[in-house]
Amino acid sequence: MHAHILPSGITLKHVEARQAKAIAVLGTMFAIFSRLVPSGSALLLIDVPVPFYADLRFAVFPYLVTLFLHHILALYSEIRMGSYAESQDRGILPKQFHIFGNGISFSISPIIHNAGFRHDGLPYTYDIQESRNIDEVAHLISRDEFGGASVTMPHKLQVHKYCDRESETAKSIGAINTLVVGYDGANRTITGENTDWSGLHAIINNYKTRSGKKMDAGLVIGAGGASRAALYAMYRAGIRTIYLVNRTFSRAESVRETFKDLFSVTILQNLRGLPQDIHVIIGTIPAHVTTEEQYHNLFGGCGLCIDMSYKPRQTPLLKAAKRNSEWETITGLQVLLAQAFDQYRLWTGKEPPRKVIVDAIIAHEGGQNIENIEVEGKL
Repeated sequence: MHAHILPSGITLKHVEARQAKAIAVLGTMFAIFSRLVPSGSALLLIDVPVPFYADLRFAVFPYLVTLFLHHILALYSEIRMGSYAESQDRGILPKQFHIFGNGISFSISPIIHNAGFRHDGLPYTYDIQESRNIDEVAHLISRDEFGGASVTMPHKLQVHKYCDRESETAKSIGAINTLVVGYDGANRTITGENTDWSGLHAIINNYKTRSGKKMDAGLVIGAGGASRAALYAMYRAGIRTIYLVNRTFSRAESVRETFKDLFSVTILQNLRGLPQDIHVIIGTIPAHVTTEEQYHNLFGGCGLCIDMSYKPRQTPLLKAAKRNSEWETITGLQVLLAQAFDQYRLWTGKEPPRKVIVDAIIAHEGGQNIENIEVEGKL
């Protein structure tokens, strides 16, 4: 047994003390029964106030039996609860993972994670849970077998109320896309994480390293939960001039306010007449509400264009970027994979089997509309 698997506040010394008490009680029981103890001194060690030991020895005996059983059962409970937590952490027990969101029946996240679980021999399952309100899935979060969840719109800004804690990055971003179950001893905790930003950050850094091109200015299109992760990823990638454009100006202002103590964001009224060349563009709005023509003036010079929407694979934003061969494009599927790989690490403690996962996606998609999915190293 190890101290780290015991309940919060319980240490190995505590368990050893519990064992010692049980043994002391048992020894005193035998001493009383055999008349080997001449006084009540031994009883005082276990807080049994018996001033007239010889006369009360048989009256005290049932009490000692109860006290002995109490210590033994308490010890068993502590060990058992610690072992349960250890089993969960090691991936021995079955776990259920989900994706929570609205309008997500098309999600391929189950393909990604179930392929990884099967490959690694983990008794885990991952499924889709449609929900208009995060409260509709609260019963799933509270189950013992709940292992974690992906969280998508419209729940990224509300799910924090079901978290015991949030990572520092999730707090900074103000949005959660991943729930992670852990154990502090036997105490179950749910942590809110954000892997949208880390997936985007990996993609931006990968491009920066490969191209060697400058990345002074970035633009984020949209002001929802995903836009917060995009802005934060740009900041962490060293981009210091960051623009944000959104149809509703007040929502853009709310997002800018989130980061006021970390970095500055300049809000644009529209996409016409950008104040300077942009080197990284991230789209965070659904593709079906956009047109290719509204982006035609964005892609001068060279740079990296990322669209977080992966239906369809080639969005109007990506099509506009491809008109200029100096721009590299990253599909929403690549973004999904990058953040899902980080989720897999958080949930399992293992490196995701990238090729296995990509092969599963290609098989599911029939090999169509899949292009340039990198599987070596970080996306």
